[in-house]
Amino acid sequence: MKISVACLIYRSTAYADAVYRSFWENIREARDRVDFFFMANDPTPEVVEHLRQKKYKHYVNVNPRRTDAELLAMGYAGPEYIHRVYRGWNAAIHAAADGIVVLVNSDNLFSAGWLEALLPYVDATTVACSQLIEPYHPRYKLSGGIFKDAIQGDFGRHPNTFDKAKFLEMVLAVKTFSTYDGGAYMPCAFLKSVFVDAGCYPEGNISKGKHCKFDEVARYGDAAFFDILASRGIRHITVKDSVGYHFKEGEMDE
Repeated sequence: MKISVACLIYRSTAYADAVYRSFWENIREARDRVDFFFMANDPTPEVVEHLRQKKYKHYVNVNPRRTDAELLAMGYAGPEYIHRVYRGWNAAIHAAADGIVVLVNSDNLFSAGWLEALLPYVDATTVACSQLIEPYHPRYKLSGGIFKDAIQGDFGRHPNTFDKAKFLEMVLAVKTFSTYDGGAYMPCAFLKSVFVDAGCYPEGNISKGKHCKFDEVARYGDAAFFDILASRGIRHITVKDSVGYHFKEGEMDE
């Protein structure tokens, strides 16, 4: 079965190079079945030119700019850019070939065999996601500085400072051949037909209502979409021998 791997990028050539290099370095037997591409989502001209010069396969997606009031009327809450991010992910899903689709963030790096560990679990009833290792980030201090279900480990805040050797030491320490229900929402592997049939991601975080403030979020978009999947009997699992690093807020912090 064809495997399409899509990564959103918009302004960082350093992150584009890092995720591309790490991806191909850590693919094993699935290499001949993989089609990796970037979805340049509202990209800077510099990023587009870089992708062209490097001959990275890519698509360009330009989104409409809507006001907060327009988005609120559509049922979405802030921030505004999340509307464009989810549109970018949906564009990536539709650009992918029929078969298995894997979504990765531009600030994800990988460990050996991470993709192959996900694939056996992907079917019409299951979405499989990687176990993440993340550094503390002050923006998330109320939740301990990392996302729920991630493992805390600081091996750099940018590709230029990434400590690959230390990261791989931790991978060996935390990697187990088991799964658990729930976890992070990306990197994730799924059948394209499953996401398309469910309508793909909502185009933003879900608001608390048209008469509420734009920054009042009832449910984050990815969580809301996985609620829809669950209502259809589709499981969301984390595969603990598929381990990746997440810089957190990568391109935004650069």
